[in-house]
Amino acid sequence: MRCSSNKEHTPTTNVAKPKKKGRGLHRGQLGQMMALPVEVFLEILTRFHPLDLLTLTRVSKELRRNLLSSRLKWLWAASLRGLEPLLPQWPDDISEPALASLVFEAYCMV
Repeated sequence: MRCSSNKEHTPTTNVAKPKKKGRGLHRGQLGQMMALPVEVFLEILTRFHPLDLLTLTRVSKELRRNLLSSRLKWLWAASLRGLEPLLPQWPDDISEPALASLVFEAYCMV
């Protein structure tokens, strides 16, 4: 049903748009975490479980590039070192992130 009116409809411009909610992590919180000194941030990451490190590599392209770089191989080794009694010796040709993915993730890419 349509109402007829002699007045033209003009859209209002002062209507506030609802704010979009983020996907769990607020934008400012990640920025605050990245504002930590690098040494402190990396020391915190050494305490992470390997699966948590893998999850962190999927947060942003910058974190992925940095966490999967060869300069931070020691970080993955430190994370896996806490699980050594549970993990068998792995071959030298598999990287620590690949090992973490193979052991702790629910899917396998062959």
